[in-house]
Amino acid sequence: NSQNIANTVWAFATVGIMKADPLFDSIAEAVLSKLDSFDAQSLANTLWAFTCFEWPDIDFFRVVLTTAARKQDEFDEIGQSQLRVVSSYLRSRFPGQAFPFAYSKK
Repeated sequence: NSQNIANTVWAFATVGIMKADPLFDSIAEAVLSKLDSFDAQSLANTLWAFTCFEWPDIDFFRVVLTTAARKQDEFDEIGQSQLRVVSSYLRSRFPGQAFPFAYSKK
């Protein structure tokens, strides 16, 4: 389920496992296939984790952020903090690019 996916990528990022590209490719596909079932915290954890991995797929971030935008009122303080990290990463990694939702609320 979506929470298990989010917990898995969060755990990898938390312990600093960064070099498992085939695994992360598969997880990214799973995220995208189950995206509508992610709650706000699972979205924030997932986006934060892929930011920690320095994930290079700009389209992945755009798709996940589009879903996050629909749930922006549901993010708690931790989720908001994670989204600020994601926004900072996106601005530095992909300068000049527009994203459907970068943290700007509250």
